[in-house]
Amino acid sequence: MSKNDAAIRVSVIMANYNGAAHIAAAVESVLRQTEPALELIVSDDASTDDSLYIARNAAAGDARLVLLTSETRGGPAIARNRALAIARGAWVAIVDNDDHIDAERLEGLINRAEADGADLAADNLLNFYDDAPEQKRLHLPARFARAPQWISAAAYVDADNGSAGLGYLKPIFRRAAFGDALRYDEALHIGEDAQLMTQLLSRGARLRLYPEAWYHYRKRHGSISHRQKPETIEAMIAALDRIDPGADEALAAALALRRRNLLDALSFIDLVAALKARDAGAVARAAIKRPSALRLLSEPIAARLGLRPRT
Repeated sequence: MSKNDAAIRVSVIMANYNGAAHIAAAVESVLRQTEPALELIVSDDASTDDSLYIARNAAAGDARLVLLTSETRGGPAIARNRALAIARGAWVAIVDNDDHIDAERLEGLINRAEADGADLAADNLLNFYDDAPEQKRLHLPARFARAPQWISAAAYVDADNGSAGLGYLKPIFRRAAFGDALRYDEALHIGEDAQLMTQLLSRGARLRLYPEAWYHYRKRHGSISHRQKPETIEAMIAALDRIDPGADEALAAALALRRRNLLDALSFIDLVAALKARDAGAVARAAIKRPSALRLLSEPIAARLGLRPRT
């Protein structure tokens, strides 16, 4: 690490694809942090709108903004890896291009993580909606939001198997703890955040969760189940199978349940297609093949799996 690199405490990575509607607020929220020793790397994924122009204007000449461009679209994992390759901070933080963060977030998380000896740190989310700005709510259930706590690999996966949705969180990463392991699975276009976290935790990383809600997370009403494709779920299953739980029986059990949920999601896609086609035979075959997938008819697939497409 060079002398100039040592001055950067945190590299903030923001993947972007056609984020013109919200990227200004996202950029401004990062550059007004109480932690000044940062760089903001906006990694563009072949946008066709004017989001990069808007990002430059939002930065108002702030030299801490770094823009990366690409001629071809590869997805958020590839865009983030491109930024990770040039990141210089001792810590790495992810902020999505349609979210924003409180001014004290990075300084608060890093100070606490360093004091506690954490490799990873995350805070609660304050969920908000475009079409109902008055509807704001904390993301984490009470058991995760009362006080700081350590989260094991098994607890992390178990929470996503249930309704807690730790996979939505946006942790910060201590770079020295991971080296080349701090890299997103480029086969994934959904669920890449949770996959990376699970991989790192399975290798012994220490995650500290804090109850403050410094991250403002944009949500959209309605189900996204119609957007899921079989190849998306299949890629997630393949990535999950690459995680080695070792001797951690609790983690192995949590991963097995996660795999069953993904297989249910795959069958659910077939079931929905058959229902839309009014093909009674195909509906019956899908239901017989995997009866547990029927429960997903009563809830959005994204809510069950903790998924949301991001740029």
